[in-house]
Amino acid sequence: MRLRARPALLTVVAALVACSDGGPPVLRFQAVSAGAAHSCALETSGRAWCWGQNGTGALGTGDTAQHREPALVTGFAFTMLAAGFLHSCGLRDDGAAFCWGINGLGELGDGSRQDRWSPVAVAGGLRFVQISAGEGATCGITASDSGLYCWGTDLIGLNAPAGRDSTRPALANSLRWCDIVACLTGKHPQSL
Repeated sequence: MRLRARPALLTVVAALVACSDGGPPVLRFQAVSAGAAHSCALETSGRAWCWGQNGTGALGTGDTAQHREPALVTGFAFTMLAAGFLHSCGLRDDGAAFCWGINGLGELGDGSRQDRWSPVAVAGGLRFVQISAGEGATCGITASDSGLYCWGTDLIGLNAPAGRDSTRPALANSLRWCDIVACLTGKHPQSL
């Protein structure tokens, strides 16, 4: 009888061997995102791992301990991750968004300004296909209508009403968005 190797089984065995030898577990990542002083990566299984500074809970480990090596984010499997300045966000396979970390400007989108050390649901029940986190703000593109929603600080006037910080997702001000596209491309969005 001839034995055939199964890659998934070999990966698990390799991970167990690495752990039993005292080394770190073998992780296979499909995406990575870097924030100001932390990074997060998405394992092929959907598990999220973060490492770096964690004074505001940006690693999503349920505490504020710094981690020099990847630490498992508590709670969910994700399909996408975004590391912001001092916060992080992820999308589940159903498009639900979750964020964690600093929240003084509402960048977590949960309707509060309370820092969170573990993932919390973004308010409003929206489903996203894309999410991006920056310095004090987060934006996502919805699955249903490709709408651009942002929350957190509103330094460039995208949130509706323009110029107001939002602790919940707000549809981006379409006139302002058109101005930004026109400035960046030199063309009006309808002519693109």
